Amino acid sequence: MVSDFGRPAVLHWTGVACHAGPARTAPPRAASRRLTPVPDLDSIEREAERLRELSRQDGVHTAALAVDPHHWQLVRFVLWAETSAQDADATERYEVLHLSAPALDGLPEGRTW
Repeated sequence: MVSDFGRPAVLHWTGVACHAGPARTAPPRAASRRLTPVPDLDSIEREAERLRELSRQDGVHTAALAVDPHHWQLVRFVLWAETSAQDADATERYEVLHLSAPALDGLPEGRTW
């Protein structure tokens, strides 16, 4: 109850762009995440363009960009078909053991704003 525990903080990301890569049909084996500050709207535009370019690289399954308004950061996720993420700018790298994506083909392509 709100009277007992208060209201929880609502943390969310707002999607900016999503692109299918050339390796979309292969199961992803790695992921990379990059966090960058959002100084202004122009930086979002630049990152959306970089994401589009990155998504064309061999081995990219899917690339997505979102804004975290709580921390004022851009969050870039890239799924890779290979076992290592080829993202030189990545803040973090992960091994993907399973991707549950029943509506993957229904994701909007390109910028979403």
